[in-house]
Amino acid sequence: GRDGSKLVQSDAVRPGASGKCVYIKSTSILGVVANGVMTNGQIGTYSTTATDGSKNYNFSDPSNTKASGFGENNQFFTPFTGRPDAFKVWMKFAPAKSNTGNARVSLYTHKAGTKMYDPTNKANMNDVVSHAEMVFPACDWTQFTIPFSYNYASGEDTPGLILVTFTTNETPGKGSAGDMLYIDDMEMVYYSTMLSCSYNSHDVNF
Repeated sequence: GRDGSKLVQSDAVRPGASGKCVYIKSTSILGVVANGVMTNGQIGTYSTTATDGSKNYNFSDPSNTKASGFGENNQFFTPFTGRPDAFKVWMKFAPAKSNTGNARVSLYTHKAGTKMYDPTNKANMNDVVSHAEMVFPACDWTQFTIPFSYNYASGEDTPGLILVTFTTNETPGKGSAGDMLYIDDMEMVYYSTMLSCSYNSHDVNF
């Protein structure tokens, strides 16, 4: 259902910051945990088995431009042509119970005109240009820097889209009700490399 308590704006921002952050929260429905999820893609829930990654997934679909009737922006995909080196974000993970698993963040850049899925059970990995992912246990506000990998077959290509997923547990349907993941200040990181340097018309090598 459209549960307004799962994705919430919050004043509990990281130290030294002001304004707002967001948190996602897991719930329990008839004893089955529904992970808290934030994504720029579409959430597909096509199985009553919460752990079924082949039927329950987030996905970006550039052909899906139809309105749902809820007055939302229904283009469940985000154009993105950058080739970042890393993704930087502040996060705080507060599980309701200890030892129930890790939170997860994942980013896929993929070719224009292609679909992408997370988990990747249905994905064509040849469409992936880069991937950045991290799982992490309970923590107070921490700034994480997550590197992108370009080791796929299409790693030299320019991406056209990006799919981003935050979730309160690395495994669908796991964790416990009330797990909370706070998220703030996201940015893409592009490292620069000095190609040449000279001083008084003389080349300087490092």
